[in-house]
Amino acid sequence: MAYSWRNFRLSRRGKWGLAAAIVVGGLTAGWLVLPDAGLRWGLIRTLRDFGMVDVSIAGSNLSLFDGHLKVKDVLARAPLGSSALGVGDIALRFRWGPLFSKRLAIDHLELTGVTIDLRREAGSDVFVLNGLPLALSTEPPPTADAPPVVVAKTAWGIDLAELDLTDSRLLFASGSLKADIAIRRLLVTNLHSQDPDLPVAFTLEGSLNGAPVTMTGTVLPFVPEPSFTLTLTSGGLDLALFQEALGEIGLGGAKGAVDLEAAVVGKLTDTGPTVTATGKADIKAPRLVEPVGLNGDHLALDLKQAVWDGTRLELSADLTGSGLTMSAPPVTVSAAALRIEATPLRWEGRQWSWQGSLGAETLAVKGSGPDIAAAALHLDAAPARLDGNHLIWRGGLNATGLALTGSGPDIAAATIRWTGQAEANGIASANADGRLELESGRLAESDFAVTLGKARAEGKIETGPAKAALPIGAHLKLLTADKIAASATRGARDWMAANRIEAAGLTLSPAGGLAATRMGVEGLTALRRGGPAGYPWRVEARSLRFDRPAYDGTSAVSAGSADIAGLTLRVTRTETGLLGFSFPASGKESSSPAAPLTVALNRLTIGDGSKLWFEDRSLNEPVRLMARPLVLTVTQLDSAHPDRDSPFDLSASIGNATVVASGALRPFADSPGGRVDARITSLELPPLSPYLAEALGVHLSTGHFDGTVRGGATNGALDGQIELTLSNLFIAAPDPNAPLVRQTGMPVETMLDLLRGSDDRIRLSIPVRGRLDSPDFDVSDAVAQAVAGAVSSTVMATLKVAFPFTALISLVTDLGGDNHLSLAPLGFPPGSAALSDEQRQTLDQVAILMRGRESLRLTLCGKAVINEGQALTLQRRNEERPLLSRLERLIGSEPSVTGVEPADRDALIGLANRRAATAKNYLSEQAGIAADRLFTCRGVIEENNDKGPRVDLLL
Repeated sequence: MAYSWRNFRLSRRGKWGLAAAIVVGGLTAGWLVLPDAGLRWGLIRTLRDFGMVDVSIAGSNLSLFDGHLKVKDVLARAPLGSSALGVGDIALRFRWGPLFSKRLAIDHLELTGVTIDLRREAGSDVFVLNGLPLALSTEPPPTADAPPVVVAKTAWGIDLAELDLTDSRLLFASGSLKADIAIRRLLVTNLHSQDPDLPVAFTLEGSLNGAPVTMTGTVLPFVPEPSFTLTLTSGGLDLALFQEALGEIGLGGAKGAVDLEAAVVGKLTDTGPTVTATGKADIKAPRLVEPVGLNGDHLALDLKQAVWDGTRLELSADLTGSGLTMSAPPVTVSAAALRIEATPLRWEGRQWSWQGSLGAETLAVKGSGPDIAAAALHLDAAPARLDGNHLIWRGGLNATGLALTGSGPDIAAATIRWTGQAEANGIASANADGRLELESGRLAESDFAVTLGKARAEGKIETGPAKAALPIGAHLKLLTADKIAASATRGARDWMAANRIEAAGLTLSPAGGLAATRMGVEGLTALRRGGPAGYPWRVEARSLRFDRPAYDGTSAVSAGSADIAGLTLRVTRTETGLLGFSFPASGKESSSPAAPLTVALNRLTIGDGSKLWFEDRSLNEPVRLMARPLVLTVTQLDSAHPDRDSPFDLSASIGNATVVASGALRPFADSPGGRVDARITSLELPPLSPYLAEALGVHLSTGHFDGTVRGGATNGALDGQIELTLSNLFIAAPDPNAPLVRQTGMPVETMLDLLRGSDDRIRLSIPVRGRLDSPDFDVSDAVAQAVAGAVSSTVMATLKVAFPFTALISLVTDLGGDNHLSLAPLGFPPGSAALSDEQRQTLDQVAILMRGRESLRLTLCGKAVINEGQALTLQRRNEERPLLSRLERLIGSEPSVTGVEPADRDALIGLANRRAATAKNYLSEQAGIAADRLFTCRGVIEENNDKGPRVDLLL
């Protein structure tokens, strides 16, 4: 039988059963189909609402019973062909139960292949996500008309057990900042909003612009003060990626490849974020343009700890670098190696504090000032503080191979060390108090150079006024310097050298003044020249001691006392002046004339083995004398009181001779003055012979000098007296034309014989006078003239004792052409050779003179005249006829001389010889003069009768 649906009828119960089956089937189909379709429709509609015009989803799967969601290959593209936003796979496991407690509980969320392109053009505040502009709005600040809107907190919470993002990529561009972030895996766990104390942990593995990046940490995002921890590791990170961000904080043009390790702990508080960080950064080929230019081979930062509490930064770190060059025009700094240590560095507002060190190797600084170079530099800060412009630095500085060149004098030091405290208020006011040590220093100018073996100073230095003569002032407790030398850069001249200089209480003023409580110099030498025309040190001293020395910076020099021990002073006189004591001009003209130097010295003492070496090369024959030991004391030297006496005492030995002098001088008076009382004992005269030869034409063979010098000068007028005694004085063969002969008018040998007393000594009293302020005055010439005058007066005084009529004394020339001193001749009547009583008295006076001077010799020369020949003939007739002659005299009929035939020349010669022999015999036989001291010369006939018949007495 045919069956038809139309004939099929359901009972009431069947209808309800069918309806129930249809509903269950629909619900089942909806449960299986609608969630998945709704999910796909919702995602597409949402992305299109964001402006995406091309949205596709390859597949999706939603299981409401299992709490499982999965979406495959989501692709969304904005208009105009921009980059697409892509997500490979999304896998989600969730639970229904917590939803009834207003909690979204996700056990696992997995994202794969997410690609995001986020850009911001330069100068724009609009970000573009995969070509879609993002409208970022900010709420305006609240006003009285528009009070702030209080948003009610939601009661919903989220529990995310695990988020796993893999194989994703974020392309970020903002101006010059371009980042390609590849995320190999990002794992986030324990995100529980309703359990705020449970930290959210995350781990990131990926790369940034090809540089591997690893990051782990935790976050507490739901507590009142959110906090986080972060550990970051990266290798080969290019700093150029962050140029724009770094430029916003003033670091422009940063480049370099960074290897980074960092650990950061932070918290967001009501007062601001707090951060604590540690880590290391290694930068290869670092570069920087602003605020300073930087180029280098390598930089490494070891950040031991950095703490920021919102207002205060404190960090401990080490920064090292190599091959660095930094420039901030016009200054350029370079270093082969650099190390900066901060333990710690603190910053708070305008206040900085640094404790640590800075070290550099092969350091060079070039700029508008001097070029600075150092083989090594080390600076310690313990600590250094900066408050605005006020800097306080406690620590030390150590530099080796230091050199300053190019501006002013060149300065170099093998080592320089300073420890102490420095303080500055800007660049106008600064001071430093501490200890400075220096080794192997050198200062060189165009004309001179100063070298220093070692120096040490303790005290304070400070900057001076802007227009002061010196840029600094100093107050030093102690200053010592070893092996100091100053020399000329040309001409092989050494100005000064000293083994050691020590000063206590030293003060240097910005005006150029210098003062000390005491100062000492050991092993001083000064003024030497090398080369063919060289000479040894002119001045040497074992030690110098000064009490309260001072210099006012312009012209005044003073000291309480100056003691010089072991002085050797070499004085060499040449035709051009004193050797070594003339100084060449510097060639620099002064804009104003220098003020005259003033000196104030309470006491000057020279002794303790001091000596004077004197050499005179200005004569034909040099003179060399050594005076030692030399002791000199001068007091009350003061150029401010030129009319005040400066007493002195001097003692010295020259060989076996002694010189003792005392008196007072006025060395600063317009007309030199003073008084001198000196005594010289046992001075050997032969070394001084060149002076007598030069001045008097006399060369000494032997002789001792003893004498006294007394005198003075008032208003430039010299008035002195030299009392001298010469012992054992003998001369070389004299020059008949010597200046002494011309000045005294008598032969030198005769003069000396007359000057010698019975004890074979010569005593002279020599007045010395002249004008010291006369440009033509010469002491040696004055003394020479005084000696000649004293000799003449002494000889004449001696002869006056024997011959009151000294006008009869004259200078005669013998047949050999030699000059001799002639006493009054013995006159004879014509033709006679007999001595009269008067002649005997004269010969007795001659004998007295000769007996008192054993060296005197007497020559007797008989003289006859041509016209006494007839008288001689008559004399012979009377001798031959005595009776007839007496009878003729009795009757008055003596024959006339004119009628007598004159005698011949031989008879006249014989008459002259008899006269000399008669006088000689009387001196020898009657007066007791040794015959070997009496000489006769050949008789002479004179043609004129001016002097008459006589016997000349020649000394």
